[in-house]
Amino acid sequence: MPRGCVLVVDDDDAIVESTVALLRASGIQAEGTTDPASVLPLMRALRPIAVLHDYAMPGLEWAKHIEAIRADPLVGATRIMLFSAAFTTDEIAVRFRLDGVLSKPCRPTELLLAVAPRHGS
Repeated sequence: MPRGCVLVVDDDDAIVESTVALLRASGIQAEGTTDPASVLPLMRALRPIAVLHDYAMPGLEWAKHIEAIRADPLVGATRIMLFSAAFTTDEIAVRFRLDGVLSKPCRPTELLLAVAPRHGS
């Protein structure tokens, strides 16, 4: 039985595909996108338990993007984790009210622990 949905957001198709495949193989429903403009509509439709989100994506204004997600009454409380090779500090997580930082590349076990459902989710 699937344990929840995770949305993977990255401009690299290979990262999206491999991360979604790993999550699905582990029994977690997962969807992915390379289009930052599709994130909020997808979150509203899927109501994910977590979002793994890259930082440096073409056409993405990170601060406005995250502010729009956090302001949304349906999905604003969703766990969002920075999933990036460029930034690995918790300072970024605090600044943008993220729920964690996961550095690329990471071990499959690290990824699975990061997106595991939390009590009350």
